[in-house]
Amino acid sequence: MDINDMEFEKDQFSLESILEEFGVKPDSPPPEPTEEAPVDEELPGEVSHALEVGDDDDDVRIYTGRIEPSSPREEEAELTEEKSETEEAVAEEEVTEEDTPDSSDYMDEVDRIIAEIRAESGASPAAEETPEEAPAETEAAENDFAEDEEAEEPVPRKKRSRVNVFAGHSKTEDDEPVIQPDLQTEEESIPDSGEYAQGDTDYSQLTEEVIPDSELVKSQKAKLRSFKELVGTTALSLLSLVGLKIGQATHFFAASPTQEEDDLGEELSPAKAAKFYEKRLGSLNTRTKLALLITAVMMYISFGLPVFGALNSLAVSSAVCLILLLTVMILGLDVITSGLTAIGKKRLNANSLVALSCIFSVIDGFIIACGVKAPGIPFCAVSALTLSFTMLGSVLNCRSNKLVLRVAASSRRMYTLSAESDVSDGSITLLKSNRGTKGFVRRTEEAGPDESSFSAMAPIIIPAALLLSFIATVISGSWGSIMHTVSGIFVFAAPAAILFSFALPFFISALSLAPHGACIAGWSGLYDMGKSKDIIITDRDLFSTENVSVKEPRILSGADPREVISMAGSIMAASGCAMSHAFDDLMEKGNADLLEVDDFKCHESGGLVALINGKEVLCGSSGFMQLMNVRLSDRVISKNCVYLAVNRILCGIFEMSYTADKDVRVSLQKLLASNRHPIFAIRDFNLTPTMLSRKFDTPTDGFDFPAFPKRYAISSANPSEESKPAAVLSREGLEPYVDLSDHGKRLYTLVNISIILSVLSSVIGMILMFIFFACSSYGVASASTVLIYMIIWLLPVIIMSLTFRTE
Repeated sequence: MDINDMEFEKDQFSLESILEEFGVKPDSPPPEPTEEAPVDEELPGEVSHALEVGDDDDDVRIYTGRIEPSSPREEEAELTEEKSETEEAVAEEEVTEEDTPDSSDYMDEVDRIIAEIRAESGASPAAEETPEEAPAETEAAENDFAEDEEAEEPVPRKKRSRVNVFAGHSKTEDDEPVIQPDLQTEEESIPDSGEYAQGDTDYSQLTEEVIPDSELVKSQKAKLRSFKELVGTTALSLLSLVGLKIGQATHFFAASPTQEEDDLGEELSPAKAAKFYEKRLGSLNTRTKLALLITAVMMYISFGLPVFGALNSLAVSSAVCLILLLTVMILGLDVITSGLTAIGKKRLNANSLVALSCIFSVIDGFIIACGVKAPGIPFCAVSALTLSFTMLGSVLNCRSNKLVLRVAASSRRMYTLSAESDVSDGSITLLKSNRGTKGFVRRTEEAGPDESSFSAMAPIIIPAALLLSFIATVISGSWGSIMHTVSGIFVFAAPAAILFSFALPFFISALSLAPHGACIAGWSGLYDMGKSKDIIITDRDLFSTENVSVKEPRILSGADPREVISMAGSIMAASGCAMSHAFDDLMEKGNADLLEVDDFKCHESGGLVALINGKEVLCGSSGFMQLMNVRLSDRVISKNCVYLAVNRILCGIFEMSYTADKDVRVSLQKLLASNRHPIFAIRDFNLTPTMLSRKFDTPTDGFDFPAFPKRYAISSANPSEESKPAAVLSREGLEPYVDLSDHGKRLYTLVNISIILSVLSSVIGMILMFIFFACSSYGVASASTVLIYMIIWLLPVIIMSLTFRTE
């Protein structure tokens, strides 16, 4: 029943309701009240209180709120409520039975007391009907009959919380006060109508929600949740680890991305990529060291060296090798998962060969460990050696990438080398420019030649190895040793240097180039440098800005010195030759300004022609001036001089000074000894072959000096959009440029030799093992023999790489 629609009758708090509250039933129904107190149609403001009788007769819960006085009637009700407790106590003692209008036989002492209290207090009907007085009467009744309630309670009550609206606490049946928060706050006020104002609403639910749980229950729930979270987190971590290994396997070991693969997204900067590889190195380095240590133990057992106890038994030693191989496979889980995933996707790669080699060795080791008669110890040590060196190659690749990317990120003034095919007659030309490092990180992360080679060979090697194993078993008739034959031939499908022949020399190369501020963008950049045949040499490669200066300027009579210097500096700046910086300094000293240059042209002889301020300006050597019909006296003709003529009249002569660098001389000698074709795209008309030969004391017969218009075209060439950076150089001059290009050429040759040796070791080994097994020569085709074979083929790669560092 909505509280706004309630009619407050006189018997609302009559004796019947009070007796029912305390479990006492009257003998006869109470008489009807003589008058009804007037009730307003609507109660203004918020609901002041509501009364609900629970399931038990003795369980009363009262919800009280706050009402704002909005009329004189309500103000009178508030004044009535403010009576002191002392006056109420005196009024209770003075009441008599004769003043009660509703007295009858069935009324007991309690009813008379209640009636006399109402009569003596002199409260008006309006005051009786105010919602604020009901709690006061209920409180008086509860105080007077608290002892009777405890003594006369016939039926045990349900243990339910009761709201004490006067004390602001919640009571249980044991009357233990529990702190009860305010049910109505400023943020969450209960509306006048709705769910909380309906008479059939169960307020016990509201009371139970408000009362907080004890600290003990909270702690138990927290402990229970913590245990569930612990178990769930552990299980999810294990599943995430397996998924992470499978997902990360492509990053370290997979081949170059194909066209079917999705876009890799935005490229990382060299600095961020270097930090990424640095973080990856920690665990990978530790796992590799453990794998190499375990492999050394397996090799000791496989070589038949002295052992103790039960290890002298073939079954026991095979079981130990099997367990150690499984341990190495767990340490190299990245390689195994990558190889198996590639097999499932039908994209066989080098890791697939390593994974299959380990699996066949595990099967062979398990059979021999079970006591089956076998011709020798399984090839577990060989597979472990291959897996360990594959992991070592991954470590070296990570170290190389970290070092290379750090150099690329720390270079302040960076030059980029790229291979261009449209610069000189269609041949691949190495070009130095300031294009930036876009695409450098991606090229560094691309697969090496060893991985690409064995990935291409995998679809051929796998069926070939299985076919050779079957034919050898048929010829020898040793069907009981078929798994030993398969394992022995398949270990050569994945030699020890399978993913090590590129990683080691490239790592040593990165170590030697880093102190000089240079680096190569992985195998892709190295390939571009190795395949390029031409190299472009410009003015600044031969003479830096500090090595060229204006020795003595001479201005002829009748010419304005400031105007002549401005014209000479402006036309030199337009040419972009090595002398431009020297004329910039001269203009700064002479307070000259840079002028606008129109119709700039380069003559076939090297001279410069332009229009400046509407005047024809000619600049070049003495030969060019004579060719352009500019009169020169014999006494002013000199070498290494720049002549300036305005409207075919000689106005200035600038004697230049060129300082030769010893390092440039050594670099020119290296170019003569190399297989590259140097193209001297020099714009300075004073730098003739004869002058260079005299300055650097080296022959220039093998150098290419194109015509000046072609020189301008070649030297002004920019990298194409299709090309990508092959290397990064942070030093100026010819020496670092030539050294880096020559370094890349030699490294490219070394890596190719290493790959060839690795492939030959695989093919030759498979053929030899096929012959040995077909002839039943199991003593020759033992695990120790295969290990020696692998090490012999691995030594040249290590020796060449270490020697390459000292060159």
